[in-house]
Amino acid sequence: MIWPATHLLCQHLALSTCIDLHQQVVLDLGCGCGLVGVVAMKTTERKIKAPKRWVATDMDLTALKLCQENFALNGFPTVATTEPDSGEITGQDQHQRVSIKRLEWGNDEDIQTLKSDLGAERFDSIVGADIVYPNTCGKALSDLLRTVDQLLSLESRSRFYLSFATRDGPKTPARLIEAASEAGFAISVTRDDGQSPISLEPEIVKRLPPLLDSKILVLRRSNHAEQENELLGRENCSVFPGLKAALARLEEASSSEDEWDAPFNLNVCG
Repeated sequence: MIWPATHLLCQHLALSTCIDLHQQVVLDLGCGCGLVGVVAMKTTERKIKAPKRWVATDMDLTALKLCQENFALNGFPTVATTEPDSGEITGQDQHQRVSIKRLEWGNDEDIQTLKSDLGAERFDSIVGADIVYPNTCGKALSDLLRTVDQLLSLESRSRFYLSFATRDGPKTPARLIEAASEAGFAISVTRDDGQSPISLEPEIVKRLPPLLDSKILVLRRSNHAEQENELLGRENCSVFPGLKAALARLEEASSSEDEWDAPFNLNVCG
């Protein structure tokens, strides 16, 4: 199954210019079946200039195998550089435009191996589609952003594009904002988020899956990340509108439950 936020990122990469990856070396975190990378590398067919190189990563070996097959089916065959029995799947096409590597977030050994194998210390841009869920705990978010911090270029234009769908009201967005602030990343959204990237024919629109409230978050390094992210969640906020009010209601409801007393005594016989 392809999740809504993945579809949204694919639409932007294929049909819009608001995310410019032209001639960039791009890292894909949690690539899954590889759909985002395949779309990005084939954008030249729609006269949108493609990245110079795409590095697809995931910690799941089954996903990496499927990713490898999908790139091959779309004209980017990769040559395995390790034996499947070794428990590792990694590959690179003959033109070195597509690489597939195993990467566990927060794993320093994996990060250093990735850098060594690719001969690159950092990436121009990093993308991730539908990789943050309600069960993504604080440590996982911290590991994710620490990995981004270690691999994203220090250039001011470098960005981490996180295609995100809210599934549990304000809870996961609040955890994400907190983790981003601690890691030194300010959050915004793509300028035309929430709208169709370009004008599509009605018949095409009918075939598109529902995107729910998916949005593409743009994370950039900032010395004032905590102050900038503190502005998120107000009613007129374009990123997470109404988040602060929703959190306040949750806190109030939780407090009421904690303080509730039965209006009369219950005698229970067991």
